[in-house]
Amino acid sequence: MATATDRKQQLRDQRVAAGLCPDCGERPPADERTRCAECLSAQCFYNEEHRKRLKQKKMCVCCGQEKAERGSRYGKACRDRFRAYQRGYAAETRKRKPR
Repeated sequence: MATATDRKQQLRDQRVAAGLCPDCGERPPADERTRCAECLSAQCFYNEEHRKRLKQKKMCVCCGQEKAERGSRYGKACRDRFRAYQRGYAAETRKRKPR
């Protein structure tokens, strides 16, 4: 017996195969996107509102699981992960850049 999650994933797969937005199943996806413009707009609005709520609670806007560091939008773990990524990216850029 399929679970609700399996059925939802199957429905999304059917919609994508039919060339429709996987969320609403009514419109084709926007150019170079998987969702239609209306669903993209709705998701963008939700994300903005969710970030606002996290900021008001002084929670990390990345994971929402821990308190944000003082003067930052991010918690310590997310901030450290992002900084490590930046250091690695900067090092790679310096290696590729001829002087």
